[in-house]
Amino acid sequence: MVRLLPRKPTVAQPAPMEWWARMGGHRLLPGLFVLVVLVLVLVALVTLRDGAARATPPAEPTLLPESVELLQTADPSTDPADVASSDQWQRRTLPLNLGLTGDTVWLRVAFEGPNEASGQPWVLHLDNASLNRADLWLYEEDEAPARVHYRTGQRYPFSERPIEDSAFAFPLALKPETAYRAYLRVETHAHMRIPLTLMPMDAYINERLTHRIIQGAYFGLMLVIALASLVIFFSIRDRAYLYYFGFILTTGLWFFIRQGFAEQYLWPDWPWWSDRAYIVMMAAGAGMSVLFTREFLSLRTCHPPLFRIMTVLLWVWGIMALYALFVPSITTLKLISVILLIGGSLLLYSGIAAWHKGILEARFYVFAWTIIIIGAIALMLSHMALLPGDNRPFLVFQIGSALEGFLLSIGLAMRLNMAMRARAEAEHEALEMTAHLQRQTIEDQKRHAAELESHVEERTLELRQTMEQLASANEELEQLSIVDPLTGVYNRRHLTSQLHREWKRACREQVPLSMIMMDIDYFKLLNDTYGHMAGDRCLVELAKLLQEEVQRTSDILARFGGEEFVIVLPNTAIAGAEHLAERIRSRAEAHRVETENHRLAFTLSLGVASQIPGPGSDAEELVRRSDNALYEAKEAGRNRVVVAHELPS
Repeated sequence: MVRLLPRKPTVAQPAPMEWWARMGGHRLLPGLFVLVVLVLVLVALVTLRDGAARATPPAEPTLLPESVELLQTADPSTDPADVASSDQWQRRTLPLNLGLTGDTVWLRVAFEGPNEASGQPWVLHLDNASLNRADLWLYEEDEAPARVHYRTGQRYPFSERPIEDSAFAFPLALKPETAYRAYLRVETHAHMRIPLTLMPMDAYINERLTHRIIQGAYFGLMLVIALASLVIFFSIRDRAYLYYFGFILTTGLWFFIRQGFAEQYLWPDWPWWSDRAYIVMMAAGAGMSVLFTREFLSLRTCHPPLFRIMTVLLWVWGIMALYALFVPSITTLKLISVILLIGGSLLLYSGIAAWHKGILEARFYVFAWTIIIIGAIALMLSHMALLPGDNRPFLVFQIGSALEGFLLSIGLAMRLNMAMRARAEAEHEALEMTAHLQRQTIEDQKRHAAELESHVEERTLELRQTMEQLASANEELEQLSIVDPLTGVYNRRHLTSQLHREWKRACREQVPLSMIMMDIDYFKLLNDTYGHMAGDRCLVELAKLLQEEVQRTSDILARFGGEEFVIVLPNTAIAGAEHLAERIRSRAEAHRVETENHRLAFTLSLGVASQIPGPGSDAEELVRRSDNALYEAKEAGRNRVVVAHELPS
């Protein structure tokens, strides 16, 4: 019970990817590539199936109609009254995909409220976080002015959103069986997708929670890959790992922006940057991919012309990032998309060329870049309005980026393995050179007999001194191996060996062998309350107290583990062991431990067992009995000595 009173050894690790080489990994590469592509296809199919399932009309009536009215115009008007009477309205089916367009898009949706009051608001969810502006007007039947008017988008601070979420959502208090008419005005410098759903608040919360869990897994994976690359860079100073860290970081940040999390967590009150971050980070990520490609594929040495082309492409991406910073527009995004297609093809070609030149890790690069291009094609088709307006193409691209990161990590591990192998070979050559020089020295010594004799005597003296130093070091090492470094008493390893020795002697001589097992009561509470330093101080003080009590040279005092100590008493009957245990308990209860800020006290629970070993028994039986007695002492209230029932000899 606790009361308040007034260098780890370095373990050699196998070289990275040794397991891959032992298993014939190079022969498994085609199968690995097929497997990864298959996983991508299966995930894509599952995503498509999920999207199709959600696109299927639910069994219960939905408030939104299957089709809405669409008006696409260059008119900057922001009042529904200015466009309501236009004859350019078209009926379209949700979700809408208008591709890359700089026009202002109006939606007009007529629907009725729920059949009965649900007691909770409804949410109109606009699942596209890349919209610069989204305005909603809700009219009840034909009345005017608008019953509800919301204004949101990347151009406005995050705190002004109707619902504080990474996506755009509008809370609506709908009356049962009431006719409504909604106008939605949308602008964007990015992809004009309008996936629109209307659901109760609790359904919306569940859907967003699932979305965040999935996205959290993805960003966690990307963060682990990035940090691992940074750690390796600081370890071996290979710039390929630094550039890979930058590539993974900018790629993950682009997806973070694309999903709307950046506005929520990174720059909620900086709409100027939010309006530009999507395009700027796309160019920055492409630039980092070029830097990584140049270094990873060693293009400077294996293919100088491609290296120069990559340098020009790097400058292009730097200029495009600055241009997008000051001119965020749909035209800028289209230009960047074209350069992405050209640049992505050049990067893939660079990987194939490096593979042809014998750069083994280039194989993983080609596989990874092929996968990301598959996802990019799906995204580009969506940008061209050739795919539905839901989120599936983007999810395929996001999955492809995760698989790309995984494959490139394998390639980097192979690169690290090859570098370490080259270093080992250089060290081996150095050792061979050293051996050669030693042989030459021996031959010289044979030609100079007198010098050889002198040298032999000197070396003999040095060897004798070295052996003496080694013997001394071995003695110190042996002592360290059997002594607990904190308390200075024997450790459990030494206790085990000595206990078996004393058990055999007691069996041979048929004399009793006793054991006291103890630990500090409520030691965990002591650690939690006063800190581990105070706990360690208590352990040291207890060890000193026990050393004062254990006087016979044949007795063995050891730290059994944690706050547990054991005393082995050869040729000692149970009465003597119990007497010693009670004396220790009493002294411990009266002892006080002085720390920097506190004066602590502690108590002990002790279990005592004694036995005359017989045939077929072992020392572990004595340990079990004393441990059971200690447990009984704990159960009985602690701060006491419990004696195990003595067994017949």
